[in-house]
Amino acid sequence: MLLNGGGRRLRIFLLTVFGLLGVIFLWATSDTDSTQLKEAVASWPAAVASPFAFDGGGSQDGDPGGFPYVGGGRKYDEPVPPPPALPPTGDSHDAGASSMGATGAPYFVLIGDSTTCGQAKEGGGWGDAFLWQLARGAQGVNYGVNGALSTGYFHSPIWNAAMQEVRTNALARPVYVTVQFGHNDQNPNSNVTLDMYQDTLVGMAREVLEAGGTPFLVTPLARRDFDLDGTTVTDNLKDYRERTLQAHAVLQDDEASKKARAINLNAASLAYIGAIGKTAAFRYNKWHPLVNDTTHLNELGATVFARIVADLMLGHPAALVPSGERDPWAPGAGNDDGGLSGWIRPDPYMTGLVWHGDPI
Repeated sequence: MLLNGGGRRLRIFLLTVFGLLGVIFLWATSDTDSTQLKEAVASWPAAVASPFAFDGGGSQDGDPGGFPYVGGGRKYDEPVPPPPALPPTGDSHDAGASSMGATGAPYFVLIGDSTTCGQAKEGGGWGDAFLWQLARGAQGVNYGVNGALSTGYFHSPIWNAAMQEVRTNALARPVYVTVQFGHNDQNPNSNVTLDMYQDTLVGMAREVLEAGGTPFLVTPLARRDFDLDGTTVTDNLKDYRERTLQAHAVLQDDEASKKARAINLNAASLAYIGAIGKTAAFRYNKWHPLVNDTTHLNELGATVFARIVADLMLGHPAALVPSGERDPWAPGAGNDDGGLSGWIRPDPYMTGLVWHGDPI
């Protein structure tokens, strides 16, 4: 009897181990989180392709390594050619002109870490979903890379390739460049101080301006971390939010860099995550078989936070609308949108839910 009981326990143990290994294998070999989430982006066009999508590994605490050119990852010699234009829709709007006088449909270059990157295995950000929202011939490319430090990225061939992308396109049309870092810089092993982080953002913005683009410094996407009782979202990127905004202030003090812009994605996403609560916020987590990945986004999360980025770029304040009140800001309501409203598809339904703090 003892042997039989021990044998049953051994069989149960082995079945459990093999079952867990099977789950990990399916996760490691799959290219999406689930069929339901895959359907959410089934219509994403080729315009959201990432030329430097890199599966370098990541975790709840960031992306410890795997950055091309820094630490020995995969290398890329040439950026993928720009995607084809999306079909024209809506009325024509003037998107303004770049510093080189271009007036065509704008081009967007997205720069950052895995929370800007596309849906790679160990990462996932808002970047590709943002590019999906472009309209009327506006185009873009995602240079987000898993594991990227601000300092490492700035001194890598990827940065050089991105600036060449800006220079080439700025000859014919306005170019807008989003810059978002902080998640990996925060790692104590990164050896990146807050001063280095801020100085790097200033340097990046100035080089974007010199290349003919308009930089958008983006405060880092908030992590979906809550306190022990699960009711209060943790503001664990506060220093990087503040330093990103300080970098923008430095640029505003210089007449040559006053065209630099900033959007406070961290404050907006932190407020939204806090409003919807832990259970709803975790629906946006990149699925992992062993941990709750509160840094990276699945496809649904990418869609939601890309909408927040788009609305911020169009001029929405980084604060939720009080319950029961009408949002005084709306696409096309005459607010200052920086000339971008004609090139980013509106989504009144999602915009309404997000800025009233409702889950999607």
